[in-house]
Amino acid sequence: MLEVGKVLAVDGKNATVQIKRSAACGKCGMCQVSEDRKTVLAKPKNTPGAKVGDTVQIEMAFSSLMKASLVVYLIPLVFFLAGCVIGFYLLDIASFGPNNPVVAFLFGIILLALSYGGIKLMENRGIFSEKHTMEIVKILTNKEL
Repeated sequence: MLEVGKVLAVDGKNATVQIKRSAACGKCGMCQVSEDRKTVLAKPKNTPGAKVGDTVQIEMAFSSLMKASLVVYLIPLVFFLAGCVIGFYLLDIASFGPNNPVVAFLFGIILLALSYGGIKLMENRGIFSEKHTMEIVKILTNKEL
């Protein structure tokens, strides 16, 4: 996936780049969404040595994008469904009543929240940071804009 943005800051080997939010942009957590929800702030590797004010092209490999989507969407869905199954079938033994759908839903929500907490914890420990990185691939000139 290629995006075009403007470099706002440079910090060592990385840069902070402001990108217009596209339709493909979801809530994967790779970028920080602005308050107006029209732009996102990304921190790609600054391989070509872009400077503040440069317009750059950023690339995120499709495989990395798919892995990030898997982590953000599929894993929480699996946890939610597992919680519903646990709440609906397995807790029947614990005298919450026969097949109580409210208990099933609550267990689904609890496991959903735990999955997001686990993902955030792994993100803070840097487990996803190197696997799903973006990189500045080109500094664009006025002619290329």
